[in-house]
Amino acid sequence: IVDAIRVDRDDEEIEAGDNEADVLVVNMKLPIWLLREYTFSEIRMYKTRFDLFSVTIPDIDTNHTISVLQSSHLQQLFLSLGQRISEQHIHLLLDEHDLKGVGGISFEEFLTLIFKIQHGNTAIDSSLMEQVIAEAKSQQQILEEIETIMKMATEGRLQGVSVTNYGGYPLQCELVIQGPADTVYEGGQYNISLAFDSSYPFIAPLVTVKTRIFCINIFSQVNGDGMLPHLTHIWKSTWNLFSLVSHILEFLSTPIVQLIPGNIMQILELMDELNNEQTQTQTQHRAEEKEEEEEGEGDENEENRRYVAEEKCSSIKLNSSDAEVSPEITYKQQCIADMLSSLNRMELVHFSTCRLYLFEREVFDENARLFVREFGSPHASQPVQKDENRD
Repeated sequence: IVDAIRVDRDDEEIEAGDNEADVLVVNMKLPIWLLREYTFSEIRMYKTRFDLFSVTIPDIDTNHTISVLQSSHLQQLFLSLGQRISEQHIHLLLDEHDLKGVGGISFEEFLTLIFKIQHGNTAIDSSLMEQVIAEAKSQQQILEEIETIMKMATEGRLQGVSVTNYGGYPLQCELVIQGPADTVYEGGQYNISLAFDSSYPFIAPLVTVKTRIFCINIFSQVNGDGMLPHLTHIWKSTWNLFSLVSHILEFLSTPIVQLIPGNIMQILELMDELNNEQTQTQTQHRAEEKEEEEEGEGDENEENRRYVAEEKCSSIKLNSSDAEVSPEITYKQQCIADMLSSLNRMELVHFSTCRLYLFEREVFDENARLFVREFGSPHASQPVQKDENRD
């Protein structure tokens, strides 16, 4: 009797407010008790998953068509959530929840099934479905975070960010981020793809920058896409989508040197030490030359001046020779050469980008602006297409 009462409709109305997506949920004509058990965002999330695997069949009672999950589709849905359920268990679920006897369960019956799974009242052991529920909750959290970003962008609380598409399984989200003003990336539009899996938010989503960009914190791939490998080191489980977007805007505004890959940073630091030592040696040589010139100016004897000049030339050659064969400098030069030889092709490209940023900033800025004109501006040429056959 209790079950019959809970699934029966009543005349109470649930208001959706001004949100168009919430209006669609209300228009599904679900039982009031289901609308009380789930938030609108939860229902939209389950509906998205349901639509991925459902099929349309005739409804004899209404002479219309309805979408249902049949046995094979229900099995695929659970498999997509990481749970392999036997056909026997699938048939038990259908027998229990196919109230209309059409050989499949409708979306309303699917929500009822999820409710019973959550409360341990189903033909399948609840422990077997624990991962399924965890997956569903993770998907719900991501959808809510995406909607938060969209709302903040609409209200003007998040500038230069827009969500262009999201959905699917695993859940993906497409963003467009505008290059921050007063930076070398100003005027650029950067398409970014996020792929979430069941481990989110404990593991960072896979971030792919689809627009080519010249940046020390974005690692370019052969196909032109950019990755953020440093995320695996700095990601925290307390982060969310807003934290990720804020981080991207931060390093576009001010590149973060500390996030340069360790093997590349080690070479750059060694190069900096070598440059400083060579500069110090050259400064010392020039000081000695100047001192010798001042000593020579006070001598009126022509022969002595000639002697001083010859000694000066000999000293310069000797010092230059000593600098070239200095054991410490030679060792560091060899270390740099060895470490560079260990880098792969794309690591060498990223090394060059980072080297320009640290040692030749004007050249770096010029290249960054060139990339904006060529790839990042609205009227730029088409970016390099991703090779789908590449692993």
